[in-house]
Parts: sequence; structure tokens; C-alpha cells
Amino acid sequence: MPLGDENYTIVLNSKTKDPGIPEALRQLFRYMNDSIVSEDNELLLQIDEAVRSWNTGERLEIIMTLEEEILRKEALARKEGFEEGSEQKKLEIAKNLKNKGVEMNIIVESTGLNEETVQNL
Repeated sequence: MPLGDENYTIVLNSKTKDPGIPEALRQLFRYMNDSIVSEDNELLLQIDEAVRSWNTGERLEIIMTLEEEILRKEALARKEGFEEGSEQKKLEIAKNLKNKGVEMNIIVESTGLNEETVQNL
């Protein structure tokens, strides 16, 4: 499929059972599925070497560090969102209780909010 920028997307069914597949393509599929490299296929040996190089060393360390940082930031954002939501819920409950005429000390005790905050609702 042409992408309009001189690049193409090629869709391959690497699990095909079609007997008409050329042997070189069959070897590529075997590599894609099971990382099996035929020793007489120079192109696959080069691809395998590049993949192994990419998956080790400094590049992998950079990728793993970035992934860890993303996960840490996601966890922090979830925690902050939960805390913010909990605080909003407390304020909403306190406001409802106040509007129903519940005594201040009961609202403060029930929500954990301070008296000034409840009064300002």
C-alpha cells in the first residue's frame, strides 16, 4: 500500500501454509516467527545481527530507561488523579450534608475536612 511519501506498507502473513511461497520468503517467515536463521542466507544473518545489536547494549538501556520513566509518570498521574477525585468527592458530600442541615461537627468528622472549608461551601 503506497503511503504517498515514497514509502509502502507491506502486509505479510508469516504463518501462511501456501506451498507456492518462494524458499527465501519462507526462511524470512521462519525467522519472523521463531528467530530461526538459515546459515546460508546472508541477508537473514545480517538482519539477525542488526536485531541482536539493537536489542542489547546502550540502545536497549535508553529504551528501558524511557519506558520506566513513562511508567513512573503514569503511576504518579493516576495517584494524583485519584487524590484529586477523592478530595472533590469529600467536598461534594460535605456540601450535600451542609445543605441538608447536618451539624458542622458531624460533617467535619465524617469527611475529614476542616471546619473553615466546610463553612465556605
